[in-house]
Amino acid sequence: MWVVGVIFSGNEFGKTEVEFNKLSFKDKTKFRKKIKKKFEKVGAHYVIDTIKDLPKIIKIIQTRIK
Repeated sequence: MWVVGVIFSGNEFGKTEVEFNKLSFKDKTKFRKKIKKKFEKVGAHYVIDTIKDLPKIIKIIQTRIK
């Protein structure tokens, strides 16, 4: 099993899309660092910003398991 943490969605981030879009680059970077650290601490193999980044990770995983 592979675990992929998605930073800008779900309970850990806790903001709506509208709220996300209002955040400054600096604030997004702070959230990214904080949440990524938490996901890695609990064992996520990969950490991505959004679900649209998932296909790239799936390809990487498929290559690793072949």
